[in-house]
Amino acid sequence: MKNSIKGRSEFAGSEIKNKIKLFIPSKEYDSSIKILNSKNFLLITGEPGIGKTMLANMLTYQFLAKNFELIYVTEIKEAEEAYENGKKQIFYFDDFLGAITLDLTSSRNADAAIVNFIERIRKDKQKRLILTCRTTILNQAKEKSDKLNNSNIDIANHEVKIGDYGNLDKAKILYNHIFFSNLTEELKIVFFKNEFYWKVIKHRNYNPRLIQFFTNIEKVNNEKSYETAIINYLDNPEQVWEQSFEIQISHTSQIFLSIMVSLSSFYVIDEYRLKKAYNARLDYEVKNNNFTKTYNNTFEKTVKELQNAFIKRYIRKYENFNSIEYRFLNPSIQDFLVYYFNKKNFEEYFTILKTAVFLNNLKVISQQNLTRVKRYYSQVKITKDY
Repeated sequence: MKNSIKGRSEFAGSEIKNKIKLFIPSKEYDSSIKILNSKNFLLITGEPGIGKTMLANMLTYQFLAKNFELIYVTEIKEAEEAYENGKKQIFYFDDFLGAITLDLTSSRNADAAIVNFIERIRKDKQKRLILTCRTTILNQAKEKSDKLNNSNIDIANHEVKIGDYGNLDKAKILYNHIFFSNLTEELKIVFFKNEFYWKVIKHRNYNPRLIQFFTNIEKVNNEKSYETAIINYLDNPEQVWEQSFEIQISHTSQIFLSIMVSLSSFYVIDEYRLKKAYNARLDYEVKNNNFTKTYNNTFEKTVKELQNAFIKRYIRKYENFNSIEYRFLNPSIQDFLVYYFNKKNFEEYFTILKTAVFLNNLKVISQQNLTRVKRYYSQVKITKDY
């Protein structure tokens, strides 16, 4: 084995042992270990910050206790080089499709190598393979690669969802992070005054990554009111979604999500309304921003990219007809997008106004940003476009 792979694997093993104290066993672990033992590999997917890596760490830890050798790799080629017949090995490939959209065309046969290695692992009872990936990235990769799309990769897919955590699970996660944190005793006590912890546990944007963020004193030691800071982090969860939104999805997917925000006074959005608003926006981009319509930015392709990563698509059956409807995967996504467009891209609201095809678009924008719109008009020259 190359020294670099061995050294990295040893360091990863020590890091897992240090972090394992934060893990809370749940039904997620039980179902995952069953898949891993029956298929010899496990693909853990889910939204950002949901606990994919922590679950993978716990599973790896259990096999280290059974004298499996950890091989922590950053590409399949390394796994192939470290593979030893007759030896108990567990291969751990965190974020195996990359932090940004995988360009399968730039790496010759990369998809085939992944699929072939999975099949090799499946036939060897002395081997285990753990892969983690964000749902968005997996959707994009499967769209680009027939080999991945037609492979057995989904037979061992376990998707981690925040809805799978009960209040007790959330409470244990919060408590462990507080107990093992570098917070001062004064800051730790904040959670227990007037049972403030319930506001955190029951907050609709509860997310393990946010818990990790605001229990790090380096992130909050300049805050005047720790309690207020925590609620602000939960109300505006940009720490969880910003990178995924800016880097990991296409520009048309970003447009799609902004359209959903403008229509979000409805709990669910019917496909007719959403598709019409989306296509109107693409027509605007073609006319004003040199945008080119292609097969890859159609409504259907964009939905496939975002499905189970940012949005949920439902087919609802009524007495006389079926309706296709959409909503955000998690309430925190909508909260983040409102925050994002207010703070980083306020011009997007005016683009939505220009391209609106439903009065609902105007209603949501005006309700959310009436004060800022008035302030904006007072500072710039008003044109006919506005």
